[in-house]
Amino acid sequence: MKNLILLSIISPLLFSHLVAKDAQFTPFVGSTTYDNAIKEKTQNYGIYYTGKKDFKFLIEYSDTKSAKNFNQTNIALSDRFNINDSLDIQMALNYINSSSKEYDGIYSIVLGTKKELSHFNLGLDLAYSVYNNSVLKSVTQISPHLSFNYGNYKSLMGLYTLKLNYDSIRPDSKVNSLSSEYSTFGFTLTQFKAKFQNSLQYWFNDHIFAVRDQGMNVQNHEDIYENALSISSKYNLSPTTSVQLYFIKKDYHQYAQTNTSHLKSFLLFGYFKF
Repeated sequence: MKNLILLSIISPLLFSHLVAKDAQFTPFVGSTTYDNAIKEKTQNYGIYYTGKKDFKFLIEYSDTKSAKNFNQTNIALSDRFNINDSLDIQMALNYINSSSKEYDGIYSIVLGTKKELSHFNLGLDLAYSVYNNSVLKSVTQISPHLSFNYGNYKSLMGLYTLKLNYDSIRPDSKVNSLSSEYSTFGFTLTQFKAKFQNSLQYWFNDHIFAVRDQGMNVQNHEDIYENALSISSKYNLSPTTSVQLYFIKKDYHQYAQTNTSHLKSFLLFGYFKF
């Protein structure tokens, strides 16, 4: 019933963007392996769609082999609205349907704004996630960010974009082993050169239940990430077709434990414009 209600809300909005020019479909597959006895492997399959005016829609299915196998479907959409030439706001909704009662029915609402200045951009995202399981009631997140460009696309080194992020994550917890606040910061360095787009991202400090990518990515399980590294490379095969490969490595531990575990993920994206 919940899925039907959600579908009735997003279908008219999605259809209006599917017919837009300069749209982009991005199917992807991924695989994650873990080095602990609780989880073994996760397979991901999904489609990412980008329409006019930075409208985004994501549907992703994942299947996790663990002590208790479970699968889940993640549906997310976001849209951006221009206030004037240098200021815009963004709204996003993320919903997770899972075969595990602990992870089922989680939804997040994100409201963000970005201001373009002469040499850099300033932004602020506010997220509220409802969990209502045995560990959490809800999570509030405040995320300011700063980005700027340097270099030249046609130069030997190319054009670079540096983005700095800070997250203040505050769980409304039902257990004493979770902190009242997790503060984490990270950076993303991206190079644009010829047909390549290369990116390096790193997150510091413990964080849990994070909302990332302006609401398109929500952590719905109780692992505390100690750090996270992401490396990607995108290659333009033609003006309308690109491929991208991601490698992700994270160190983490269960919220009630201290032993560190590790995960590694590989994701492959295909970009098709029409």
